[in-house]
Amino acid sequence: MKTRTHYLLALLALAFLPGCEQKSTGDTPGKNIPGNAIRIISGSENKILEPILQEWSKKSGVPVAVDYRGSVEIMQALQGENEYDAAWPANSLWIDLSGNKAVRHASSITRTPVVIAIKQSKAKELGLKGPMLKIADLVRLARDKKLRLLMSNPTQSNSGAMGYFGFLHSLNGKEDALTSKDLDNPALREQAKTLLSAITRSSNSSGWIKDLYVQDPDSFDAMVNYEALVIEANQELTAKNREPLLVFYPSEGQPIADSPLAFISKPSNASKEQPFLSLQQHLLSPEVQARLLQSGRRTGLVGAEASGEAFKKEWGILPDKILQPIPLPDPETIRKAIDVYLTALKKPSLTVFVIDFSGSMAGQGEAQTKKAVEMLFTDEAKRHFLQAGPSDITVIVPFDNNPRASLRANGADPAELAKVVGFVNQNRAGGGTDIYGGAMEGLRQITRIPDRDKYQTSVVLMTDGVSDGSFEELKAAWQQSGSNIPIFPIMFGNADPSQLQQIADLTRSKVFDGRKNMVDAFKNAKSFN
Repeated sequence: MKTRTHYLLALLALAFLPGCEQKSTGDTPGKNIPGNAIRIISGSENKILEPILQEWSKKSGVPVAVDYRGSVEIMQALQGENEYDAAWPANSLWIDLSGNKAVRHASSITRTPVVIAIKQSKAKELGLKGPMLKIADLVRLARDKKLRLLMSNPTQSNSGAMGYFGFLHSLNGKEDALTSKDLDNPALREQAKTLLSAITRSSNSSGWIKDLYVQDPDSFDAMVNYEALVIEANQELTAKNREPLLVFYPSEGQPIADSPLAFISKPSNASKEQPFLSLQQHLLSPEVQARLLQSGRRTGLVGAEASGEAFKKEWGILPDKILQPIPLPDPETIRKAIDVYLTALKKPSLTVFVIDFSGSMAGQGEAQTKKAVEMLFTDEAKRHFLQAGPSDITVIVPFDNNPRASLRANGADPAELAKVVGFVNQNRAGGGTDIYGGAMEGLRQITRIPDRDKYQTSVVLMTDGVSDGSFEELKAAWQQSGSNIPIFPIMFGNADPSQLQQIADLTRSKVFDGRKNMVDAFKNAKSFN
């Protein structure tokens, strides 16, 4: 086992990776929040616990407002000026990485391991018995194209990051921590790349991955996620009389989330420190800890307590499993592993950006859109872990009342990406608005690509107005395309939320609100592949 000092040194190395700049997310938990409210930025895995927070709020008279974000966004919020009073990420590393000396009173509320959950019938078909699973077996299944896997983005979400480092540790075949030299091993790279090729959908949120599986279990075979979220998924699935998932634990080492809740101390919220401590004490009380156990969270030292009905052995769960974390690499190796993921291992992306250049976009809308595109296709993208990979394909489809001429860029060569920025900058606002026609052209662009199954595909649709055109025509086109291409709408200006939500519901995606910050909206949409 590594010492705590070595562990922290490894974590601090990540602070110098691209993407860890001193920058606030720029968003707040919402409007019309009372001044005495405790505002928490939290990982999405804590959504199920919100009723407990609101019960305390009602009893104490102190409002609680929660904003659910990805782990990297939480870290970045802590690095800059922000409107939050507390942070509740999935793992202590994101607090450590922020370097924010004003974070106080951090205490782990629960613990949960990162596991592989496979549909029970699929596990039986594949001959997997568990409860332990060799990651090399997952590589074999991915190579044979026998597994459709969901996993959050390792550069954006804690469960994805811990899953990725767990994969590398297991495939390396050593008890000691991964080294920089190990990452140069062609066999290790090939195995990791093969395994990651099985990922069919990704996101910056572990909770969103869970919700997607529950929404559409027929389209996926498995997911990498927290044990607690797998339990939630199984509870929701069985309530719908759907088949549950079977939990498998990596046999070579266990990634863990320790869910710390911490206060962000600053002069403006000094009066909230005592109410925060009261809330934290409430969550750590024996009564609430018992309720957390019932929700599938482990409690106590290193997650040793895992009793209760939620931990069903028929789901493959080992309630008496002592959680011992995988050894983390040294700082140099962590930096290199992230770079290797982005440039050599991750499944290539095929992304079509369908961008509104109707007349109403003139002025601020056009300027913000061009700024967002510049962020994604210049060196600035590296600061958000969103730089293009060498095998990525990017297509730009501007539109007004009709799709305009499009542009395709291949790979990550700076000259190729500069073509994207220049092409978008050449477009000018004018004409009407037909988001459905633009989205259909985006789908056509994807279906024209040979071997598109090799890519994580998506359409990012940005608009600022109410659309003409026909949703039913888009629906038919999407179904004809194979019904597996998500369309992520970005809302700006006077866009109709109901039209965009209809598209998101159809394609099992998510609407992003760019009205406050267009750059963040584009960044978040891109992080889903």
